[in-house]
Amino acid sequence: TRSLLYTDEDIRIGQQHGFLVQNLPVIEFQSCITDENQNAILSLQENCLIVITSQMAVHFLFESQCREQFQKALHSQKVLAVGKKTAKSLRNNSIDPTIVGEYGIEQMLQSQSCLEWSKYHAVFLVTANHKENLLDFANRAQFLSVKIIPVYTSYCPFYDNIITSINSLSPDVISFGSGETIKNFISYFSSSTSAEKFLKTKTVAVLGKSAYEMAQK
Repeated sequence: TRSLLYTDEDIRIGQQHGFLVQNLPVIEFQSCITDENQNAILSLQENCLIVITSQMAVHFLFESQCREQFQKALHSQKVLAVGKKTAKSLRNNSIDPTIVGEYGIEQMLQSQSCLEWSKYHAVFLVTANHKENLLDFANRAQFLSVKIIPVYTSYCPFYDNIITSINSLSPDVISFGSGETIKNFISYFSSSTSAEKFLKTKTVAVLGKSAYEMAQK
């Protein structure tokens, strides 16, 4: 159910283990970089911490027409990559992150001491446009200055007869890579009850804490 941007490696690994892997993405992404957000990155002051929250953020940041200008702007700042995959994506775009965070950004923002956030002039979170809740975490932690810079947005693609298609494939396992993919998948059903009945007949695999918590709900 993951985005087409993510699934090539997943399919390859599954096939290496002898599985028949079918991709049916219930979430997709697109750029939402505005002139305002672009200028915010290109006009960064000294002693800022740039937090890149996902490899998807890296993808859309460096897919833009300002790729070279963004590289130059980030080279002069401290960059925190949330997760090893984000760090790898940054290095593939000639940016070597100063810090690689092992936890989700929400947990990192709640722990002010772990990175001494307050020593920076400003903290910029380069993330998705639906992450405004991160600003609440930052405000509660009383950071000097925090700004959300959204660079991509997600949407739920439309399919005709998706449930019929899934049943015809008779999958042994349905995997979800995030809480949002689960919400989108359920939206294809007439009710959450019918979605629950359907999923109870399948083995469900979830990747990560947010997907697990949404599955529990």
